[in-house]
Amino acid sequence: MMAVLGFVAVLALATGLIHLYLWKRLVRDTTTPGRWRRVGGIAALVLALLVPITMAGTQAGLYWLAWPGYLWLALMFYLLIVLVVLEVPMLVARLVLRRRWSPPTPTTAAP
Repeated sequence: MMAVLGFVAVLALATGLIHLYLWKRLVRDTTTPGRWRRVGGIAALVLALLVPITMAGTQAGLYWLAWPGYLWLALMFYLLIVLVVLEVPMLVARLVLRRRWSPPTPTTAAP
């Protein structure tokens, strides 16, 4: 019983962290504070809750949850893979732009 609870806890933590990352990249980094960011946050929370509800609901016989739940689960993993892969070029671009636009360092004249 404890092993099952531990597995569910790890699964819930992983799902929560993935949804937090997706919310940060897709909602927080792209919208200004206000109504649309709040709507995006609520949507991310509902979708995060949909994953464990689907897992438990399909076992309990609520098969109508399978279509939206498993579709979101697949889309969530595809979004995660794409965004993680795109982190590398974004980091390189940030480093190049920082180096290119940094002010020149003052040098002292040799006597």
